[in-house]
Amino acid sequence: MRLVTALSTECAPETVYVILETGLGTDISDDAVARASRGIVSPVEISRGLSDARRTKYYVPVAVGWQIRDEIRAMASFKKLNLTSDFSGLGRFDVVFCPNVAICFTERDKISLFSRIERVLEPDGLPGDRRHGIAEWNLPAV
Repeated sequence: MRLVTALSTECAPETVYVILETGLGTDISDDAVARASRGIVSPVEISRGLSDARRTKYYVPVAVGWQIRDEIRAMASFKKLNLTSDFSGLGRFDVVFCPNVAICFTERDKISLFSRIERVLEPDGLPGDRRHGIAEWNLPAV
């Protein structure tokens, strides 16, 4: 499964794990891309919705918090990307997550973004997060 995620400085540890284990993380910020590629989360971030069992299984303690295990981190890549530009060159994806991204966009930019996301989804692919999207986003029938 290929997935792409637009990063956010507010990504929950489980989101970071999913990115790291299965795909590509993107952000417009060099700092966010660098931070995500290190796979380190603070004690506060790790405490948001991640069970002790998962924390122990996927993370190791480091001086500033927790770091995703190297063998998981090696499965992912990170890239600087402006979502207002064309990203079709990244290929096709099964799932696209973009939490906390479209909230900054105008309605016109949201329509443009989600239309471009639909074009990079596999035929049976799904947008992973529509909370801040547009109501007209067509989802496949279940």
